[in-house]
Amino acid sequence: MMTDTKMAALKKIDILRAYCDYMEEHLHNVKKAWEIIQVALKNENVIYNDHLFWTIQRMIEQHDVSKTSSDEFIQYAEWFFGEHGKEWDSVAGGFHEDEHTALMAAFAGAWEHHKTHNMHHWQTWPTIPESFPNHHACHIVCMVVDWMAMGMKLGDTAEQYYAANKDKIDIPEWSMMFLQDIFVALRENTTTSGKDGG
Repeated sequence: MMTDTKMAALKKIDILRAYCDYMEEHLHNVKKAWEIIQVALKNENVIYNDHLFWTIQRMIEQHDVSKTSSDEFIQYAEWFFGEHGKEWDSVAGGFHEDEHTALMAAFAGAWEHHKTHNMHHWQTWPTIPESFPNHHACHIVCMVVDWMAMGMKLGDTAEQYYAANKDKIDIPEWSMMFLQDIFVALRENTTTSGKDGG
């Protein structure tokens, strides 16, 4: 007797593959966004100052590497691509509320781990003292790069993302001013180069 049921392990492999494909696309977009930022901010000290530039370069090279850790990998994959994760419908999903709740809790822990190990997330870096002048400026650049990379996937810009979420984003006043400078530079770069700047 043949059935159409897929083996549980193959379902898990499909989830992991989908998540790996998503991560790979995001990381390629991060690289593209960093290249755009370098051109747009060529007159800013975060690019022309060697120490700041190479600090950001190292941060970009390590972007989201924690998502491959045991603290995040499975949790992210199951939450975003699993059948009882983020998109689970309690009405159509039947009796899987316990699985959904467990995945939600596991993802919450993974998200906390991710934020504390990735300073491009605004939720964490303002609480960390600067270890050298303009250290937080490096984090801001990496945050914008991340937003740009997500925008390449979702069809918006970093500036549009910020505008839609600014009521939730709690960063110091000086960093908001630098953020606006970055957005202006990206808009100007888009105008002169024709590339999607942000």
